[in-house]
Amino acid sequence: MYDRLKEVVQRLPESPGVYRFYNDEDVLIYVGKAKSLKKRVSSYFSKSTGVNRKTLKLVSEIERIDFTVSNSEFDALLLENNFIKQNQPKYNILLKDDKTFPYLCILKERFPRIIYTRKYNPKQGEYFGPYSSVVSMKSVLDLVRQLYSIRTCTLLLSEENIQQKKFKVCLEFHIGNCKGPCEGRQDEGGRDQKKKEKPAHGMASTKTAPAGAAQGYSTFSRKSPAAGALHSAGTGTVPARNSRIRSGGNSWCPTRTKAPTILRTIRGRK
Repeated sequence: MYDRLKEVVQRLPESPGVYRFYNDEDVLIYVGKAKSLKKRVSSYFSKSTGVNRKTLKLVSEIERIDFTVSNSEFDALLLENNFIKQNQPKYNILLKDDKTFPYLCILKERFPRIIYTRKYNPKQGEYFGPYSSVVSMKSVLDLVRQLYSIRTCTLLLSEENIQQKKFKVCLEFHIGNCKGPCEGRQDEGGRDQKKKEKPAHGMASTKTAPAGAAQGYSTFSRKSPAAGALHSAGTGTVPARNSRIRSGGNSWCPTRTKAPTILRTIRGRK
């Protein structure tokens, strides 16, 4: 058996990806990621000393090895996380909880909000991510809020509530961070209904958009922390959760799908 598995290991590519071990009942028992699939998987069969009992027991139960090649270590990390949460392999200890990497979500509301969440529910809105760095994700969210006047309140802005004047504009409106949809000052298309509204005494009525905001983030300096976070972490790469993967295939990871950037999506709704 070991000779057969070693032959399989020798055919593994030296690329980043995810490897999976199955037992004689074809049950997934372990999922791991690697910078080099060949070097990482071969280490299970080459080391005879200094190996703990858990690893020895794991190796003794391996009957089949599958792998998926990814474009980078980052993609391998996300794919490993999805495999472990879906299958709960018995030899995996970490990543078995219900926590996952955070997403940015544009909610499906009359006046959409942008939130960050760790729960993925496609019916709730349009998701971007996941992000491996919370700091980078919050930098992207701050950049979006600087470029666009998006409400942050949790009020139920139904047409009836607005007509009955149940709400009043808050400080975010007076400093130019919101267009005041709670008082009917903004329609669902994003246009201002009352442009000649007098500002409160000593408060600015509008805010000045950063240079190049109309053209998008590409006009910003790449040295900007927020712009750098957008280019590095805001790629919009979403690993599909129910994608079927070919066993042992030397192919690129089929769970990696491209999505438009969050800024481009918001501009399209303006």
